[in-house]
Amino acid sequence: MIKNWGSKAIDLVVGMAILLLFQFAGQFITDLFSLTVPGPVIGMLLLFIGLTIVKKSPQALSSTSALLIKHLSLFFLPAATGIFYLGATINRELPAITLIMVVSTVLAMIITALCMQWLIREKPLEEDSTEGRN
Repeated sequence: MIKNWGSKAIDLVVGMAILLLFQFAGQFITDLFSLTVPGPVIGMLLLFIGLTIVKKSPQALSSTSALLIKHLSLFFLPAATGIFYLGATINRELPAITLIMVVSTVLAMIITALCMQWLIREKPLEEDSTEGRN
């Protein structure tokens, strides 16, 4: 059991190193070309391209990502805490925030529906294999 724990710890360190490497690479590109896109976003794009080329995720990266996603809600605590300090600003900007939330939700629903229609049209449904059986 201790041996398995050591292996998981090494996977976690290696996985975090991979994620941080891509984040730093993205930040380097952002700084180098004075881009307005955040470095971590470019890092995620680089990671996506790398995983698409390799077509297989390293075990360390998979286990680390699963652990981070499992505890994803903890990453929202600092942002939620910051909202308490921005009460006056949020009250002043509430109509704009509400409008943006409604419009973005409606757009996401429309785009999702269009994508689903396109995907369903591309692949015909298979006939029900249970028909004619009693």
